[in-house]
Amino acid sequence: MKPYNQKTPEELEIKINDAADGLLSNKELKDLEKSLGAHPALLQDYRSIMNLPDIGGIYGSSELYSNPKQVYNILQMLDKEDEKTSFYDTTVVWFKKYAVAASLLILALTSLFYVTQPELLNGELTFEEFYYPYEELETEDYATYLDEWFEQ
Repeated sequence: MKPYNQKTPEELEIKINDAADGLLSNKELKDLEKSLGAHPALLQDYRSIMNLPDIGGIYGSSELYSNPKQVYNILQMLDKEDEKTSFYDTTVVWFKKYAVAASLLILALTSLFYVTQPELLNGELTFEEFYYPYEELETEDYATYLDEWFEQ
């Protein structure tokens, strides 16, 4: 059983992350360093992390890249959309639109195909014959050969 003030390595790792993010006060940092005395590997990691240079200023401030008016307008649009319709309603509406568009596209392509086939318009070739042409198979030739051979 561990003593009351002693922390597990997992708890210490969480505290190290908080210290690196600057979330701990000076008193908490001192307590952390005391607790890390029992864990030399974690103490070394803590010191390495705390000695890393601050790279926060490299990219500049976020104010340089954001336009508050645009952000405000986008948030307002999202709020209006949330008030108007739910996700379910939106998906049903868009599904209906795409289903109608797909049906019209299939109808147009079928009509275009039918119009571009002069054999279909002249009655020379039926629609079924176009898709299922009659071809004699080798098995039919063999069956005919066998019938003629048995008749002899």
